[in-house]
Amino acid sequence: MKTYIGIDLGTSGVKLLLLNEDGKILNIVTKDYPIFYRQKNHSSQNPEDWFCQTIEGLKELLINQNTDDVCAISFGGQMHGLVILDKDDNVIITKEKKEVPSIFEDGVPSLVRLSRSYDNPHWYNIAHVHSSDTELVFISSGRASFTINQKTFLVEKGDILIVEKGFIHSTISDAKEPSDIFSCSVANYKIRGMERNYLLRSPNVLPVMKSGSHEEFLRYCWREMQAYQEMEDPISRSICDMIAGSIAGLYYSLFFNQTETYEIPAPHFTQDILIYIYEHYCEHITLELLSKVFHMSAGHISHECSKAFGISPINYAINLKLDQAKWLLIESEKSLTEIAAEIGYQNLQHFTNIFQKRNGCTPLEFKEKYSHKKKLLY
Repeated sequence: MKTYIGIDLGTSGVKLLLLNEDGKILNIVTKDYPIFYRQKNHSSQNPEDWFCQTIEGLKELLINQNTDDVCAISFGGQMHGLVILDKDDNVIITKEKKEVPSIFEDGVPSLVRLSRSYDNPHWYNIAHVHSSDTELVFISSGRASFTINQKTFLVEKGDILIVEKGFIHSTISDAKEPSDIFSCSVANYKIRGMERNYLLRSPNVLPVMKSGSHEEFLRYCWREMQAYQEMEDPISRSICDMIAGSIAGLYYSLFFNQTETYEIPAPHFTQDILIYIYEHYCEHITLELLSKVFHMSAGHISHECSKAFGISPINYAINLKLDQAKWLLIESEKSLTEIAAEIGYQNLQHFTNIFQKRNGCTPLEFKEKYSHKKKLLY
């Protein structure tokens, strides 16, 4: 008598059926095998279990049966299954994924500010300091010099740089090879085992290095973050935070094994003066005011600041005002009167005159020239 075997490799077990040529069921056997839930929303099985349980099921199915009568075997399998084989047709078993904690203790960093400086051979970023956030920098092309706490670093295409909070820093683009530089500030994060809002393991770790094989990936991330920021909606803002957090995580990973260090100059009172001006530049800054705040002569303050940073305190305050004015001209729809008042100029004509004297164009001419290039950093 001819017989036929049907084998159904199901989700939780294999079912075997023996029929005769009249369609009569002669025997039914079911053999279970385990399902592994190694991670969330993921299940897997060992194909070896399928094979072994099928063999055991066949033995039981054909008890007291003549195996020479079996004319055909039919197989069926569960839906949405995938068996990965190597080049020698051996099954590759996915190993259990271990739960690895994030390097960030309380969520990814939040993006505070994103800037791109490019297409201007004379651009510079005046000395400033971030009191609570970390600045991340990517040199997309060209060359520039970064000065951090009076130590100058020459950077070029593909370099990455970290400026920790509290570090006075400035940037000057190379005139012959103008730089295209992305930078952002991140805050509200804490890496395990480190102080809040710090990425470098030690303050004197060399803060610049080559991005190497990560260069194109980083360029893509920075451009995507810039594109999403310009959309100005809550979802895009969240995406920007996630991209900034990914960049911060990669920078931390790359600098983690940075062994080269540099000597940080000893703190000098002029740094405190510049930080004070940076935090109060919208007010009316005078040498007499600084003399009262720091309890030293106005002449000594002016001389030492010019010696340390190449600029007098008053000119530094004016440059800060005008840099913020440039930013507002490009990034906001505020009127000239509103911008002038925000940076500490109550007289609009005085603001316009000093802006034109130092930039070679009026505020409106500057806005018209650069407003199509959003996110510029000067």
